[in-house]
Amino acid sequence: MGNNPITTIADAVTDNRTYYNCPRCNRRVYAYGSFVGNVCLDCPGTVLSSIGNTASMVTFGAAEPAAQLISEVAPNVTKLATTVTLIDAVSGTRAKYRGSKVWTISKGSVSNGLGDRKKENIIAVSTRSVGIRTGIADNTGVDHWWMVIETNCSWYNIQFRKSGSQIVIRRCGSRSACDETGLAEPCRDDDIQPVHQNGYSQSSVSGRTMGDLTDWLESGNFSSYYDLLSNNCQHLCKAIYRWI
Repeated sequence: MGNNPITTIADAVTDNRTYYNCPRCNRRVYAYGSFVGNVCLDCPGTVLSSIGNTASMVTFGAAEPAAQLISEVAPNVTKLATTVTLIDAVSGTRAKYRGSKVWTISKGSVSNGLGDRKKENIIAVSTRSVGIRTGIADNTGVDHWWMVIETNCSWYNIQFRKSGSQIVIRRCGSRSACDETGLAEPCRDDDIQPVHQNGYSQSSVSGRTMGDLTDWLESGNFSSYYDLLSNNCQHLCKAIYRWI
């Protein structure tokens, strides 16, 4: 099979899948061409090691004619890939945003308000992550991070959305709903197991409320201007953890 991008394109166009067990998580997954044998997309944090160029990232256009695919990807064969391997789990339904938006800030402008929820005490935070599916197609990002916030009354998801440069808090009602909301942002399926970021999670928090959190964000302690490299979803979770 080797590192031939044309072979990989042909496999993707004809849906010629090769199944194998992921060498890290041991899940049964499939890949096309040169991606076979790589760590799967659901083991985030890994850099593409098989080919290292966008010429093999063709699954997302696999229904197109091979000639069109080759003409589109061939000029990019030297571009460095910053995403994990082009592999999808067997089957699942696309994750959806759960709960309701209760607070948003975008480029310094705040909409919605927590109301009485400002008084809720934060008792635990958990940072979660997953590989970004769309990053394979446009050569951006590696993992999407979000934070699950448990209060004395409910559960909240907070994440930094690239679209609209928005930091959004959603009241989801359960940990699983918070995780599905996190999975929805990078277009992942709802049966994917997120990675728990131990270094940026805390099981016992005291002295902080949801109002404290939004006040801290509104005061500009963390910029709501999204930047892929210097101010993204990962930076947000790390900043909140340090503030907590």
